[in-house]
Amino acid sequence: MRALEPEVFDTVFAAIEPLLPVHAETHPLGCHRPRVPDRDCFEVMLVHLVTGSSWEDCERLCGNKVSDTTVRARRDEWEEAGVFDAVAQEAIAAYDKIIGLDLSEVAVDGSLQKSPAGGEGTGKNSTDRAKLGWKWSILTDAKGIPIGWTIDGANRKRLADLGIHDAVIAKKRKRGSPAPAKKLPMGLRWPVERTNSWLSNFGALRRNTDRKTKHRLAQFALAVTFLLAAKLIDWRNRWSPGCVPIR
Repeated sequence: MRALEPEVFDTVFAAIEPLLPVHAETHPLGCHRPRVPDRDCFEVMLVHLVTGSSWEDCERLCGNKVSDTTVRARRDEWEEAGVFDAVAQEAIAAYDKIIGLDLSEVAVDGSLQKSPAGGEGTGKNSTDRAKLGWKWSILTDAKGIPIGWTIDGANRKRLADLGIHDAVIAKKRKRGSPAPAKKLPMGLRWPVERTNSWLSNFGALRRNTDRKTKHRLAQFALAVTFLLAAKLIDWRNRWSPGCVPIR
């Protein structure tokens, strides 16, 4: 998992740190216990995102440096400040500036995942014996780079209402059936499906136990940020001896 690489972690936290809200000291004598560093809280958030383990287990995996209660409170603060959305948009803008988005084609696809704890934005998963699940829908450029997403979980794409009239809906052809008169290139489909596969590697997205939509959106934005940070590092190192970028 590239997100656990120290260089990727350091890069993402360096982008997040300037966005964090300034903590206001409220004790009149300044006698509070020392505030847990944001970096330690972010480490637990990352382990939770990657593994999908409980917050208590992630606390232990990170050496009990910070309690799970403190981490969740810090996460809530950052969500209210819009930190996760801001860093994801910054990562997309950085990718566009350094490498360049390919908007000659864009693709939209959804992915259904487990959500055993239920809560907002969940429902019966038609592909998993009607067990509780959630769905993300993602928009990517021609190379599969995420540029927009939602987790509202609609089962229809109302493209015409959005003014999109020339969309191509890719469908799988049944074995033995004749090929359609107008063949559609599969290249329009596989980049976004590959991106869904990348995102499904994050345990907290694959089996989400949060019960609020804002928490899921924050995790999704953070996953996108880590994906793009790893790609930007690979781009920087593309001429380094022994460097083999992940395709």
